[in-house]
Amino acid sequence: MNLRIRHEKDYYTNPIKRQEVPVPAENDSMKSLHQADVSRGEIRLALCLLSLYLLFLPAYPLTSPDEEILLRTAVSLMQGNRGAVPPLPMGFATKTGRDGREYPQYGLGLPLAGSMVLYLPWLALGSSNSFEVVNLRAFRLCAVFVNILITIGMVLVLRRLLARLGLNLRESLLAGLVFGMATVAWTHGRTFFTEPLAGLCVLGSLAVLQKADQNPALSVRRLLLSGLIFAWGILTRLDTLVAGAAFAWESGRNTRTVRDLVKRWFLAGVPVLAALACLAGYNVYRFGSVVSTGYEDQAEGVQFATPLLIGLHGFLFTPGRSLFVFSPILLLAIPGVRAVWRRDSRFAVTAFLVIGGYLAVMSKWQNWAGGSDWGPRHIFQITPWLAVAASVYWFERKRTGTWIWLLLAVSVGMPILGLLTDAVLVIREAGLDLNPIAKQMSVYQPSRSVPVLHFEWLLSHSPNLLLIDMARQGSCWVALFLVPVTLFAVSGWRLVTQLREGTIAERTASPESGAD
Repeated sequence: MNLRIRHEKDYYTNPIKRQEVPVPAENDSMKSLHQADVSRGEIRLALCLLSLYLLFLPAYPLTSPDEEILLRTAVSLMQGNRGAVPPLPMGFATKTGRDGREYPQYGLGLPLAGSMVLYLPWLALGSSNSFEVVNLRAFRLCAVFVNILITIGMVLVLRRLLARLGLNLRESLLAGLVFGMATVAWTHGRTFFTEPLAGLCVLGSLAVLQKADQNPALSVRRLLLSGLIFAWGILTRLDTLVAGAAFAWESGRNTRTVRDLVKRWFLAGVPVLAALACLAGYNVYRFGSVVSTGYEDQAEGVQFATPLLIGLHGFLFTPGRSLFVFSPILLLAIPGVRAVWRRDSRFAVTAFLVIGGYLAVMSKWQNWAGGSDWGPRHIFQITPWLAVAASVYWFERKRTGTWIWLLLAVSVGMPILGLLTDAVLVIREAGLDLNPIAKQMSVYQPSRSVPVLHFEWLLSHSPNLLLIDMARQGSCWVALFLVPVTLFAVSGWRLVTQLREGTIAERTASPESGAD
């Protein structure tokens, strides 16, 4: 089956045969109806996830030092302080710059994106000359919206990638819903960590590249756009460069000559080189060195000293940090590799380069297990790529076995367990943040793993959710939650109705009618 990616003006996805079929030029009405269905489905999916995420807002958001520094950086940029922030009491995550002020060790990509969302709340709260705004719960809740929107954007990009791989509208919408509800994407979506934005930039840049063809005008626009998205990922997290091999491979897709390959690499690489130049200049401005990002100021420095197999074992098999423990549904990605290869072998190589690159590099990182967080945060960027393989495998099966539904139920329960309380709160109460031995036990010993600690904590405490906290206090503001409840009910029902209609259409349509 040949599933080469064609230009969207000339081809559409046949839901019966799961292949791209030419659309006659005179059949514009059919194309319009199809695009309208796609738009409605994506809007309903986005609203359904948005309302669900709002219902699980944390009572006290952004509790980790990393999130605190990133939020202060966003406020600093809005105040015109060029990233200088008041240091945390423990002196973590900042380094003294040449001007004597403290600067964060993290990139500016997320604070810059966050400031676009937080600017109006920042003005409304009237704290333009003070960092005290970061202590207001209302402002911190607004900051949670940043990664909520980023996560929903990632879901929509994933859906479109799956549609290009041959999944019909019903299947791709359902796959997006599963990714947004049954993986660590949900728990990361209510944080202010940098991984979701970096993951979106990697996914988005390669998705744009996948659509580029040999039309010169079209290629120039898409190659530059892809480079800009990838460059923003570098400004967010420098380890986005790990996906550079996949970026180079995908940008050379469908090239026939060396000249064409060099041209594509140049167009896609210009924004990336510009981002690296800006990053180097900012490092000189802050710390006086091109290679000084502030991260080297940590006690352990920058080291990739962990044996590769130790890190890989931790990311894949340990009870406290395995990706498949926190997102069991991604186990379907293992048999899904072959399914993706059959549909588009070149894109399968792209996915392999992303997944393999992050696993290889982050497994060597001295802090591979991460800190006070839920799941293997440092390899979050590979989650949507595993979801691609898992989704293709799922929907290639003629029947969905009971074991898959059980796996899905457990996968939805895991993020809910992580959302009902705050990971930092649980880990600190268990003494894992200050005790290296206990922290190591939480990775390798099942009875001390983070999910078990969350469950034990919930047995003696009430869930740490804003909705429950406001209801307990008798606040009249709890009535605001009627909005996401109503939105979830309406959008969810309309989405389910659309999915059911798609199923009926597939069962009643004949193969001959689908090929016309």
